Amino acid sequence: NAFRWFFWMLLWISLGVYVSVSRIIDEPTEFCSTAKLVTAHGFAPEIRSQTLSDPRFFNTVISIIESADLQRRALDRVRALHPDLQEVAVRTRASQPKDTAFLNLSANSVDPKYTKIFLNALIDEFLILRKEMREKMGALGSDVAVLEHPSPAVEKLSNWVIPISIGALVGGLAGVAVAHQLRRLTRRAST
Repeated sequence: NAFRWFFWMLLWISLGVYVSVSRIIDEPTEFCSTAKLVTAHGFAPEIRSQTLSDPRFFNTVISIIESADLQRRALDRVRALHPDLQEVAVRTRASQPKDTAFLNLSANSVDPKYTKIFLNALIDEFLILRKEMREKMGALGSDVAVLEHPSPAVEKLSNWVIPISIGALVGGLAGVAVAHQLRRLTRRAST
């Protein structure tokens, strides 16, 4: 009887893991390119410390980087500079590590070359836009600079642990349910 329970659980756990793995394998390979910007570049020390402690500054910069307008400008730049490249969808993200003047940028897509080129174009367009904004406000200098240029896009490993664990858990629960139902049916049949 215990062997039957074990057999059904193992069978359903294996089925859950199989389904999860087959879903992961079917996903296209994704590549990630990263870059780092430093903010508050060119400010006087007293202004720099005020800017770094004001989350609105970083939220504004991140909003600009992730905006549809800047994405469009970057896409136009890539089209102009690299007309031979086939366009692919690129997901970009900007974040600020806690209590730093840095902004981490990442771009993800299925084409490693295009990913890096797009992130480069995004940074270029962002710096141009920030310069235009600062000139309109009468500010001198730059408040953002490139600390690390985009890295070559590397394969982004799929996070397989969670889907496989969920598949095993769901499969195990299904195995318990099936074994329980079979046990009830065999009891009824014997009475």
